[in-house]
Amino acid sequence: MLLKFYYDAGAVAVFAASYALARQPIDTIANAINMGGFPEMVSRFDREGAGAAAAFLSHQLSLLARLSFPVAAMLVALSTDIGDLVLPAGYQGAVGQLFPLIAIAVMAGNVSTFVFQNVIHAHKRPWLLIVVAAPGSIVTVVLSLLVIPPLAEVGAALALAGGMLANLATAIVVSHRLTPIPVAWRDLATSVGIAAATGVAAYIASSLLGTVWPVFRLAVGGTAGGLVFLGLTALLYPDETRDLAGKVKARLGIA
Repeated sequence: MLLKFYYDAGAVAVFAASYALARQPIDTIANAINMGGFPEMVSRFDREGAGAAAAFLSHQLSLLARLSFPVAAMLVALSTDIGDLVLPAGYQGAVGQLFPLIAIAVMAGNVSTFVFQNVIHAHKRPWLLIVVAAPGSIVTVVLSLLVIPPLAEVGAALALAGGMLANLATAIVVSHRLTPIPVAWRDLATSVGIAAATGVAAYIASSLLGTVWPVFRLAVGGTAGGLVFLGLTALLYPDETRDLAGKVKARLGIA
C-alpha cells in the first residue's frame, strides 16, 4: 500500500514479482520439512516431554539451514539471470538488491515459524503467537514509513527483512521461556559455509558465459552450484549421505 501511495503500480509489481521468485523455492523446502516434522515433534512432546521435543526441533533447525541456506545463496547469486529471464526489461533494475533482502526475510520467517513457534504449539498456548507477531508487525510498519519513501521497493524489502528478524528474535525469547531449544552452532556455521561456496560457484559459472541467453546462464550456474552443494554435503556429512543413498536405492529397487 505504501509503495503504491508513494510511487506507482510499477514499483509494486517489481517488489511483488521479486518476492514471489525469491520466496517460493525457500518456502517449498521449509514447508516440506515442517509437514513431516511438526506431527513428530508434537508426538515426542506428548510422549517423552519437552526435552525430547526440543532436541527434535534442534535437529529440525539444522536440517532447515542445511537445505535452505544453499538454495537462498543460489537465488541471490543468480538473481540477475532470473530477472533477465522472467521479468520485463523495466522491472529488472532492482532485482539484485531485492533478492538478498527477501531471502533473509523468508529464512528468518521460516525459522521463527517452523522451529521456535512450534514450541508454542507444543505447549498448547496459541495466544502467545500474538505476542510473537506484534513486535515484528510494529517494526515492519515503522521501517516502511521511514525507508519506502526514499528507497521505493528496496525500502519495502528492508522493512520486510527487519520485521521478520524482529519476529524471529521475539519467537526465540518466548519459546526459551517455555522450553529452550539447543542450537547446534557448528552445524549452522557449516551450513553457512556450504551456502557461501554454493553461491560463489553458481555466480562464477554463470558469469563465465557472458551475455548468452539467461536460460543457459541459469542452467550452468544452477548445475555448478548444485554440484558444489552435493559434493560438500557428501564430504561433511558422509553418514547421512550413505543413509540417504541407501533409501533411494531401496526405493528404486537397485541392489
